[in-house]
Amino acid sequence: MKLEKISDQIKVWSKLPAPEYLVEGLFIENSINIIAAPSNAGKTLIATELYLALGTGGTFFGRKVKHSTVVYFDLELQHSLYFLRLRKQYKSDLPDTMYYEESRVDVMDDSILNACADAIIEAGIKVMIVDSYSQWTVGLEENSNSHHAIVLQQLIKLQNRGLTLIFLNHTRKGPVSQNPIEMLRGGSVIGSGASTILFLEKQTDTYRLRQIKDRLLPTEEWLDVFLRFQENELGELKPIMLEDTKINNTLSAQIISHLETAPYSSGNDISKAVSAQRATVSQELKKLVEVGAIKQEPQEPRKDKE
Repeated sequence: MKLEKISDQIKVWSKLPAPEYLVEGLFIENSINIIAAPSNAGKTLIATELYLALGTGGTFFGRKVKHSTVVYFDLELQHSLYFLRLRKQYKSDLPDTMYYEESRVDVMDDSILNACADAIIEAGIKVMIVDSYSQWTVGLEENSNSHHAIVLQQLIKLQNRGLTLIFLNHTRKGPVSQNPIEMLRGGSVIGSGASTILFLEKQTDTYRLRQIKDRLLPTEEWLDVFLRFQENELGELKPIMLEDTKINNTLSAQIISHLETAPYSSGNDISKAVSAQRATVSQELKKLVEVGAIKQEPQEPRKDKE
């Protein structure tokens, strides 16, 4: 083994090009990424919005998007159903830079994987959106770290050929843990291999989309927004960010995080947990109820008469 000085390695690293973003502050080129959510929480809506933004050169929740040739692997819906969903979100003609595929690729078979990569690269495709990871890995034991470690190595082969992979991932059933990565299908193994992970939660009629992992950016720059889907003037179903509730390490985020782990907390309990005045917490709770982020304000315990 030949050991090298860190100063010599830094000289080499400094000459390498900086990572380029596909979506500003979210997804970098040549990376593996995840959009995670429970079943029926809106993953396909979000993924389709990303698919359209990449293919048409639009924006994604206010972030700049690099116009890219992209393929959507739809392994969850019949193509006719997905087409109907797509037309609800975008009514104009679609560009030739957008591809659609509904056949599953056996990622454990090197010859099939290489043939898939060859076809994708020959078409000039740079980005793969796969719906979903569980359908992509049908037949594998969900909780087997060794199996998913092999899958991750196969995905890295695609990444090394210049592709960016974005997987939709179902989370396991149950309350959201403080570390949602533990809830991913494929668990910590697939989570460890991802550069960026977005987590989507449906809260009554409002959604919350938040970044729970990023290898490059500090946490204060992570995406964390509330949104609703509403029709625009063209009749397209589009995500509308609720700017007045946009949060990023704010009191609202702390309150929601606390309620995820202790849903029956009183207002006083929340005040103590987030170290804020009871009146301030009450104002935040009212705002969260108004936008549908929580169903109702926590009730204070009744005091028995003496």
